[in-house]
Amino acid sequence: MSTLVVFARHPVVGAVKSRLAADIGAEAARDLYEAWVIDLLDRTAGLADQRVVAVTPDTGAAREFFQPRLRTRDELWSQPDGDLGDRLAAACDHAGTFGGPVVVIGTDSPNLPLAMLSQAFDELAKVDVVLSPAADGGYVLVGLRRPAPSLFRDIPWSTSTVCEASIDRTRALGLRLGLLPDWYDVDSVPDLRRLWIDLQGSAEAARPRRTWATLCELASQDRLRHWFA
Repeated sequence: MSTLVVFARHPVVGAVKSRLAADIGAEAARDLYEAWVIDLLDRTAGLADQRVVAVTPDTGAAREFFQPRLRTRDELWSQPDGDLGDRLAAACDHAGTFGGPVVVIGTDSPNLPLAMLSQAFDELAKVDVVLSPAADGGYVLVGLRRPAPSLFRDIPWSTSTVCEASIDRTRALGLRLGLLPDWYDVDSVPDLRRLWIDLQGSAEAARPRRTWATLCELASQDRLRHWFA
């Protein structure tokens, strides 16, 4: 049984996308992030046998936001305390109880190609770990054939060497590694411009619907138009 884990935050003004918010405003950053979450939940439905939506913070408001957007086979699961490595290890351990390979993504790559997720699950029939490097030195996707908590320990999270360190750790553990194509998270205004340009060049049917609508709305506002020029 394949399991997809989606890491997501409750979209609240001032609590998400702080780097973007510094340039485009906290409300605009929240609107964008909310669109990304909703689009990814829509786009990834049915891509695996089981889907775990790993949310933070663990509040009633967060559950009220996410619960109506879940599908029959989805599970809403609260991320535990700890750094990103602790939370990834816990999520993979939890998802591993369903049996079969686990792929984890975040919600900062709203146009992540769905073919990459399918490729990740296919690769896990042959290797132990798959990674999709991110443009900023992290990764946008990690997949495990079976739980390996040590993969996430003592990694320099939030640095440009996350993926490199994770590759080194995988090899040090004697695990077989598969590398997928690079992709990108949207964390800054240059990333946002890249997303805008990429979606402009995409077929309408291929665009994440809510993300595209929110981008168009922001691009029409006088105070933000220059960010999209």
